[in-house]
Amino acid sequence: MWIRVGPRRAVASESEERRLTERRVSHARTFDARPCRDSSVTDLAADLFLTTYRQQAVAEDVIASNRRELKQQLAALRFFDIANDCPTHAGILLFAKNPRFYWFYDRIEVQNPGSLYGEASRENFPRQNAYRNPVIAEAMKTLGYVNRYGSGVERAQEALKTNSNPPAAFSFEDTYFLVTAKTRP
Repeated sequence: MWIRVGPRRAVASESEERRLTERRVSHARTFDARPCRDSSVTDLAADLFLTTYRQQAVAEDVIASNRRELKQQLAALRFFDIANDCPTHAGILLFAKNPRFYWFYDRIEVQNPGSLYGEASRENFPRQNAYRNPVIAEAMKTLGYVNRYGSGVERAQEALKTNSNPPAAFSFEDTYFLVTAKTRP
């Protein structure tokens, strides 16, 4: 790898390459932190954010002294992109006014674009986890949907068993990850 050193170019040392990579990665944003450009703050359920999430995520004294407008509060928690004046994907996924749920008569399917992420593989699933969308993972924990990271599949399987449903089925493809939860027999 070539780098510019003052007025000349030179081959980068291992430590210089590492520093360049760290800089590049520090500016990269995960999908959930990127702006959702086709949306606006009016697409968000502000009451859900203000009365539910914010109450659990932010200390009372901070809320009491808060003088910022809604967009700035959302941006501080990575749910709004001030530069693009639109919610982030995390903001839309968590606080959209009109979420869409698709249910089949005999099952629910949840499909995630992209296959397993990071260190997670077919062989070590569900014992190994990695978070493609850390902003959403953190918000789900704050809202109480997650009690500890890495326990979701185990908890879901236990809930299905308690309800007399068959265990969830997992399909790992190259371009997506599919979870199917069927109704009770």
